[in-house]
Amino acid sequence: MNRADADSNWVQLGIDVVQTTYNQMFGEWLSAAGGRMYSDDLRRVTVGDSDNQGLTTLEWMVRFTNEVNGGIAAQERVNRYARSGFYNEQMSMLLNGAWSYFQILENAPSINVGVASIPHRDGFDYRPSMSLGWGYGIPSTAAHPEEAWLLLKLLTIELDGGGYFVLRQGRPGATMEINLQPEYPEAHPYWHVIQESFNRSVPAEFAPSVSGTGSLGRQMVDSVVRGQLSPQAAMEQLVTTWQARLDDFWRSLD
Repeated sequence: MNRADADSNWVQLGIDVVQTTYNQMFGEWLSAAGGRMYSDDLRRVTVGDSDNQGLTTLEWMVRFTNEVNGGIAAQERVNRYARSGFYNEQMSMLLNGAWSYFQILENAPSINVGVASIPHRDGFDYRPSMSLGWGYGIPSTAAHPEEAWLLLKLLTIELDGGGYFVLRQGRPGATMEINLQPEYPEAHPYWHVIQESFNRSVPAEFAPSVSGTGSLGRQMVDSVVRGQLSPQAAMEQLVTTWQARLDDFWRSLD
């Protein structure tokens, strides 16, 4: 799906697997490969362990970028930001979340788009974690907070309101009852794919509140695809920095 013009410049990429302006990419691919961030007791960062998938995942992301997509400079001429190439119909596939369908239709309404689950490592029974959600707030200065709360409940979690807010965007709601409404397949023609992902999912395990973990992964990938560090050196740097922050977290609770 990579196509070049007469001057060997990309006019279309199949997929950008690193999306260097997006924090979640390394974690998404690591999860699909069966890798883990922490030890069972959550005291040690294990993503760099030899029997984990961390280094293998990083090496694959870099190899794909360099060998398939011609390097980061050639890739970014097509996809400078996380979704720009896809919105401009210069990239065939985009790895993102369940909210993407609405965003794509808002930014590029003419695109003929489909939805599929993320590919995963052969032989691995991939179970995505249900970990990322949205929060809706009421300002502390609201003149009628009780009424605002009633409206918020009506539009998001109560069947009488039909989950109107999320339904209009084809995004998952906060309850199973909302997500099983018959109107959802009309709002999102690939709703069956979203439901199948839900059915395979498991609740996210508790993770220590270590700040900046997503950006650490992004910085690691970025340093390797730009030739600043080797995959091994970048992984060691990630583990050292992350472990120090993890230790600070546990010390704060002692």
